[in-house]
Amino acid sequence: MTTDLLSSLRNRWEQEFAAGHRWGRVQDAIRVTTEHGRLVVLWQAIHADIPPAAPLLEQILALEFCNWRLEESLHALCRGIGANTPAPFDIGHIGSCTEERWQRIWAYYLAARAWLPRTAPSGFPVLLTACDPDGATRTHVAALLGEQTPIKALYVERFCLSLEYWLRGWYDMADGGIIGLRAAITAIEQEIRQHDQADDALLWAMDPENGGLFPCLHKLFRRFDIILCSIGNGQWRAGMPEEGSSRGERLAICGRYLSPIDAWRDYRQPEDAFAAAIHQDLGAPTPEKCFLAALLVSLLRSQLLAISGESAVTEFPGIE
Repeated sequence: MTTDLLSSLRNRWEQEFAAGHRWGRVQDAIRVTTEHGRLVVLWQAIHADIPPAAPLLEQILALEFCNWRLEESLHALCRGIGANTPAPFDIGHIGSCTEERWQRIWAYYLAARAWLPRTAPSGFPVLLTACDPDGATRTHVAALLGEQTPIKALYVERFCLSLEYWLRGWYDMADGGIIGLRAAITAIEQEIRQHDQADDALLWAMDPENGGLFPCLHKLFRRFDIILCSIGNGQWRAGMPEEGSSRGERLAICGRYLSPIDAWRDYRQPEDAFAAAIHQDLGAPTPEKCFLAALLVSLLRSQLLAISGESAVTEFPGIE
């Protein structure tokens, strides 16, 4: 039974390691093969009767450079590796979204809904006060969108439908909710194209299925602003003059954690107090711990290599 579990876990981490979103546009077969070979050697040293904790392995596979709560997640995973138990909170993707973050996403959605022209009062402003009590988000969204026009209203409706895709939670593809939502999205896009003012880049940016608007993305609200600013100006804006989430800051976070983890795995002494604390969290090296630590480092470093060649102006996948 344990051998079957090890086989299943190996298939799982190898699939994630080879995934396109890990390596991006980087076509470095030698680097991929080398990293994979290193992980296989460490994996083969694991004893069949002491496999890594499956939930912990899944958490390591879930963490990505772009996720919200990156530093907190890295710290929790180091402690988890040290104890061979999963972190005490969800890590990666939707699991990294806090209640405060969900409230801010709701505030953007409700502010956009409140901006749309109506012939009678709606309940959206009332709901908005719960997520945006000082009115800052509503004022911000209204400033980005500017004066109401019919074509802007269509694009804003499309934006709101994109957010609903996530605010409703995950759906089975055959569920009535997702079928209805997709039908509404198709109808709105058809209406936009009938006005002969369709902006393919803007529509692509609002597509909930391309990964550009995952709630967990650290640059999510900057992307919201780019979309709304593009709608307000009547043309796609690939970037904005204002500073967004700092890529350099996240690179520094990864560097602070990955270097001490590498040193621990190579039995090198920590270089400073922070590294010493990471080594203490990881505890005494074991084959299971060494593999999990190496996997965490390899998965994040593959993404760091991928983003190093990306343009700082390109904010959305698939848009140059």
